[in-house]
Amino acid sequence: MAVALPKEFLYSHKSPALPVFAPSPRTLRVFTDGSKLNDKVGYGVAIFDEQALLNTCKGRLPDHASVYQAESSAILTALLFIFKNYPDI
Repeated sequence: MAVALPKEFLYSHKSPALPVFAPSPRTLRVFTDGSKLNDKVGYGVAIFDEQALLNTCKGRLPDHASVYQAESSAILTALLFIFKNYPDI
């Protein structure tokens, strides 16, 4: 079953596999990282706008978690922060 894409979801003529979103009035730069070292697992997030650091966050996961779960947790945390605090982006 095909899914209809929103009009804001455009495809670049140079690379049809890479989606390009319509311009937003504001741009955020988001950096995420997850790591596992000595059986300790955690993640970090830093979010910047054009001029300043807006927010940082770090978290710890259970020792049995994988580095991929840490990376995913960082991305999810960043997305939740953006959706809650910047719904217009």
